[in-house]
Amino acid sequence: MGFDMELIGTGYPIPLPSLSIGRVDENRIALNWPLSSGSSFWLYSTTNLSATGSWTLDTASLQTNGDQITVTQALHANAEFFRLQQP
Repeated sequence: MGFDMELIGTGYPIPLPSLSIGRVDENRIALNWPLSSGSSFWLYSTTNLSATGSWTLDTASLQTNGDQITVTQALHANAEFFRLQQP
């Protein structure tokens, strides 16, 4: 028994969204990314870039603001890093 199979697909890759950060006030920042690709990406954070596996899913509530997804975060004494990642 044998199979002769071919798979052809069309489409386009989802572009990576850009994450922008702005200051809301002296104690908070806002992280924004495009709504068009936002449902495919989740926000992760870490305080240590050198530790493998230290990225954790950020549990802050997401809000839509026009064509952007916005998350507001409190500033901390330690540096905090953010990235968008597919789940």
